[in-house]
Amino acid sequence: MSEFKGTKGKWIFDELNFKVKGSGDVEGMTVIANVSPKMDYSRGSGTQYANAKLIAAAPDLLEALKIVEKQSGITWDSKKGKDFEVGAMLHIIREAIKKAEGQL
Repeated sequence: MSEFKGTKGKWIFDELNFKVKGSGDVEGMTVIANVSPKMDYSRGSGTQYANAKLIAAAPDLLEALKIVEKQSGITWDSKKGKDFEVGAMLHIIREAIKKAEGQL
């Protein structure tokens, strides 16, 4: 498993400026993503807010997936009947981790 190459540490959503920020050198924070504060009338203003909150949760979600994968102790093998569902779940988790770490 490789290491996440993005901004380390906790990410937050700065609701005043509509920016997702993480640890950095500028005022202790760096901008990770700008979220348009303009209302998209086709989807509603809550969509941008919800997207920003999801982006800000990304490091926590990645860490949770890594913990589940590590603690499971199950090897993915489609030929093992009862382990297949758990193995398939772990396969999905591993793919998500690889995507988050830039391996896909």
